[in-house]
Amino acid sequence: MAESYALRSVSGLLPFLRAKAVRRVLQIGAGEVVSLLLSEGFEVTVLEPSREALAGVRKTLEDKGLRARLIEGPLNELPVPRKPFDFVLAFNTLYHSNREGLKRSIDSLLTLLREDGFLYITLISTRHADYGKGREVEPASLSLNGLLTHYCDAADVAALLRDVTIIDLRDEEQARAGSFHWHVLGCRKGLSPSVNEGEQSPPHPLCLGK
Repeated sequence: MAESYALRSVSGLLPFLRAKAVRRVLQIGAGEVVSLLLSEGFEVTVLEPSREALAGVRKTLEDKGLRARLIEGPLNELPVPRKPFDFVLAFNTLYHSNREGLKRSIDSLLTLLREDGFLYITLISTRHADYGKGREVEPASLSLNGLLTHYCDAADVAALLRDVTIIDLRDEEQARAGSFHWHVLGCRKGLSPSVNEGEQSPPHPLCLGK
């Protein structure tokens, strides 16, 4: 179900991507969205830590006569390309860590984008039905059935994305009832120094009232 929701979400972004002359796309995680992007003429690189998942994508693309660059490995180890990406997509793939791990992942994404490049990511919301379940490892980071997840409220989203100009921000329910996620479309801006421990960035105006 999540895949179908992802497909619908990215389909809705296609006019925006075309209007912004996006060509080179990095997709974090395997999924059916890669076939959509390739069929629409984008040059796609897929980064996926699971060898099995990557093999599944390779076979699907071969069956459809499509080709993408497939890389096995974690996000934080992907070297900065000589030619940065125009657009990075990370749908439901970043938040299975503590907050510091999530921040590192987002910072890594930004280094892979051209300075005025775009991103579309999802972050799991504190409105999600699973928030509060499991063992609390640190504030808003919970381990449920052996899976660590960091949940975000509006202020946390703003702090994590302080180096992103937010174009569209929504806390929406995905296909499963209670599956609330922040859906963020943004543009990379000039990177600023990281917030020091204990500091907080002011909420982005679009976050207020969420």
